[in-house]
Amino acid sequence: MFRVGVITAPHGVKGAVRVYPTTDEMTRFEQLEGVYASSSEDPKEEELKYLEIERVQYLKGLVLLTFRNIRSFPQAEALKNFGLWIRDEEALPLEEDEFYIRDFLGARCLDRDGKEVGSISDILETRANFVLEVKGRDGKVTLVPCVKDFVLSMDPETKTVTLVMPEVVE
Repeated sequence: MFRVGVITAPHGVKGAVRVYPTTDEMTRFEQLEGVYASSSEDPKEEELKYLEIERVQYLKGLVLLTFRNIRSFPQAEALKNFGLWIRDEEALPLEEDEFYIRDFLGARCLDRDGKEVGSISDILETRANFVLEVKGRDGKVTLVPCVKDFVLSMDPETKTVTLVMPEVVE
């Protein structure tokens, strides 16, 4: 499943919630009939609560959602910090040179000669581009810009990334 947002707080007294979107497409919620809510970072099917979307609005970088089955402030308050999830088949198709972050967390990193240099421990998003946090075999972390000058290839099937490691200045 994909997390598309996190409920940050109730909005008003009639059960609406403020959602911090974790998707690149904020308007994504307009295309969904509903979402699954879970307090877990890795939700299991039995933990999910289906919430049917009734209304979508926007406020200062947040999405305001009204659900058909949430009608009061206490019900909305109980959902604070819950992640909102969709099934894989509801995900938007990827464009060329796009990837899902989850597909590369933990990926093996190779240099251009095929030698293993570490694995991706995190992927950071900056205004300019993504940055791969590569944890070396020695435990040291190197930040690698996710641009063509440094990332030669990314293969989600084998979960392998081929990199040009930047010079480390100490």
